[in-house]
Order: sequence, then C-alpha cells, then structure tokens
Amino acid sequence: MSQEPRRPMRRLFGYLAPYRGRLALATGASVANKILDLMPPLLVGWVIDSLRGGPPAWIATLAGTRDPWSMAVVL
Repeated sequence: MSQEPRRPMRRLFGYLAPYRGRLALATGASVANKILDLMPPLLVGWVIDSLRGGPPAWIATLAGTRDPWSMAVVL
C-alpha cells in the first residue's frame, strides 16, 4: 500500500496548509464569538447585583458613579 491508512488526519491537515492564516483567523473569531455570547447574561447579573447590593468595583469605576441607573446605562 502506498498510502498510510493510519494517518488520515495528518493527510487532511496537509490540504489546509495553504489556508493556515484563514484557519487561525476563523478559529480566533469563533472563540471571540463564544466569549461575547456569554457576556450579556453576565452583565445582566452584575446589574441585578448592583441594584440589590453594592456594585462591583470595576463597574463603579467605569461609570464614575455608584448610582445603579447610571451604571445600567454604561453597561
């Protein structure tokens, strides 16, 4: 047999060699998309925490105030 049947993934990745840059960009964009998909629930949780108690320090610093409504507008 002239082809190696035990290394099909290596052979497939060989076809991707000319597109390494595009593959890296697509992978990075996919990871960034998933991280940003998780942000809205996290931000809503921080707004609710701010309304019920003390706001997280970074939000108060970013908004420049400890007023919950101003922080909600900033977020």
